[in-house]
Amino acid sequence: RGLLCAASHRNQVSKTGLEQQGMEIPSYVESITYDPTLGGFGRTTPLGGGRTAITIGPKAFSSASQLASTLGHELVHALQYYEEAAGTRVYDWAAWEMEAYGWEIMNAYRTGLSGEEFNEVFQMWTQFKDLWGRHHGL
Repeated sequence: RGLLCAASHRNQVSKTGLEQQGMEIPSYVESITYDPTLGGFGRTTPLGGGRTAITIGPKAFSSASQLASTLGHELVHALQYYEEAAGTRVYDWAAWEMEAYGWEIMNAYRTGLSGEEFNEVFQMWTQFKDLWGRHHGL
């Protein structure tokens, strides 16, 4: 288990981002790695048994605020997979994304996410809310 990044400065920024936000890597997160080829901000991959691997892409490093927000978003997904493996949660892609983007919105004061970055997160939350509503006939 550890925080692994391809480049040492990415490693340090990730550690600093976690520490500044008071975030800890839970025991069910096997690793946090940097992937320069990842198209999105981040991805959480289930490994089985509730364990996950988090991958952070270059878009997350556009600012310290974006990195902290992305790490928080992916940690929400890690918890979701952990709870799913424990049988206390059912997978629902749109609902899970709403929850993770909701975390970013509710913690923007803490991460420093503002302006265009905040608006993009809010837009994504709205899109998943609308998708969830259509899927559930609302």
